[in-house]
Amino acid sequence: MEPRIGDAERDVATARLGDHFAAGRLDHEEYDERLDAIWSARTKGDLDQLFWDLPVVAAPRPAPAVVRPRGRDWRIPMWMLVVGAVLLVAALDVPWWVWLIGLVVFLKRPWARGRRMHGIHDHDGRTSRSCA
Repeated sequence: MEPRIGDAERDVATARLGDHFAAGRLDHEEYDERLDAIWSARTKGDLDQLFWDLPVVAAPRPAPAVVRPRGRDWRIPMWMLVVGAVLLVAALDVPWWVWLIGLVVFLKRPWARGRRMHGIHDHDGRTSRSCA
């Protein structure tokens, strides 16, 4: 005796049937008939009978995970910012205290503050304050 199926298996079968309908393999009437049969199916064999004449469609591959290098979360390397600041100081005649205010504002940005205040998180979720 074959084990009974539940709503999760019926949901998967409904999604598969919807894909075949969207691909034009079923007309609306046949789709409705098979959909009713899915919800009245009791075993996996009952579901398999509904798909016997339809091709097996491979599940789409999941998108690859984005891997970001650790420890390099600056979008622009620091040396580029320093060179740019030196060039601006040389090109513009701006008082030194204006550059000091700009530096303080730059260092107080929210995305850097969170990293300094909360420490570095290990792989297991613990926080360590040492950089060793």
